[in-house]
Amino acid sequence: MVVRWVAGLVAVAGLVLPAIAEGAPVRIYTQWKGAEMRLDVVNGGAFDKFVHLAPAADVSGQAWTMIPDSQGTFRLTTEFRGPEMCLDVVDKGEMEGFLKLTACGNHSGQYWTSADEGGWLRLRPQFRKLCLDVVNGGPQDGFAHMAECGDFSGQHWKIE
Repeated sequence: MVVRWVAGLVAVAGLVLPAIAEGAPVRIYTQWKGAEMRLDVVNGGAFDKFVHLAPAADVSGQAWTMIPDSQGTFRLTTEFRGPEMCLDVVDKGEMEGFLKLTACGNHSGQYWTSADEGGWLRLRPQFRKLCLDVVNGGPQDGFAHMAECGDFSGQHWKIE
């Protein structure tokens, strides 16, 4: 189900969603890195299908679709991988807590909520009570992962 939203932020059962046209792709970025670094999907290699920040470009891995449900949550898919692959939280192994596109299913790591925090969104999955964040430094620098919630600009997101 894809819904049409009106201008501004819309709150539905505690879910805060940006105003977007029905089915229109959105771009996602952090307050920390700004609109010039967008949420994107790795294509190939050891980190295939993992999610990271990449320079803004007109590419399908940066074109996200929000799919709300009747429970007040939403899923995120990309034009690149299609509607059968949902943003998910890796729940085991050495990449536990990182985000990856996986086959859509009834997995709590694929259902997201958002809360408005001064014009920026805090994104959290049902899976854990952690917040979507971005690694700062090290071998996974720029990769999206789950972290303890705090007042960090890497946890403040825009969806436009």
